Amino acid sequence: MSHNIFGDTGQIYNCDGVKRYPYVDGKEVAKDTDFVGGAGSDGGLYFGVGRTVEAGSFFSGLIDDIRIYDEVLSAEEVAELAR
Repeated sequence: MSHNIFGDTGQIYNCDGVKRYPYVDGKEVAKDTDFVGGAGSDGGLYFGVGRTVEAGSFFSGLIDDIRIYDEVLSAEEVAELAR
């Protein structure tokens, strides 16, 4: 995403296959089958993009809205939410 531009991003995370599907403005932009992490954790909860939580690599911006669903959304549902 470009700097200083509003955009809609989303992630579908498949716990069974340890896969992540990132979306930007309702369109799937990648399939990340190498995702490191998991939904079952007793540690801190972090929101963002990428593979590291080291100092200096955190998201620098504003997040207006976060939604967490108890089921996997289809690509069509993600696109509808981006409208």
